[in-house]
Amino acid sequence: MASTDWEHPISESGSFAIIKDNDNIYQVKIDLTAFEPTFAPKDINVSIYNNDIQISASRENPIDPNFPRTLHRQYRMPDNVDLKSIRLSRQLNFIKVDAKKIELGKPVMINMWMLLPTVRRILSSEKMIKIISKT
Repeated sequence: MASTDWEHPISESGSFAIIKDNDNIYQVKIDLTAFEPTFAPKDINVSIYNNDIQISASRENPIDPNFPRTLHRQYRMPDNVDLKSIRLSRQLNFIKVDAKKIELGKPVMINMWMLLPTVRRILSSEKMIKIISKT
């Protein structure tokens, strides 16, 4: 389950993500040193899956090798992020996510007379929509 809240991964001592969110762009800069000392920045994987930024890491547990230390966090980007424009880059101890935004919720006009006659018959018979016949 993805979260839209960017809580600090190890302690409450500051923010590990800088977020820029406006009408046109969405940017996140994640400081991987926030996961130290448990996980080194080089051991942390960041990926994008749909609208989620996924952060994961795994390393051997020195106390009990049968139970490795693992990390998995998932953060939700806004719904209006253009998934085709997402760029993920790594610079030393930082991960940067850049994406453009698209406008959602524009009304869509459908010309019912352009639909196939069979579809018109099904829709009108189930009274899902009212089709006004041409006179």
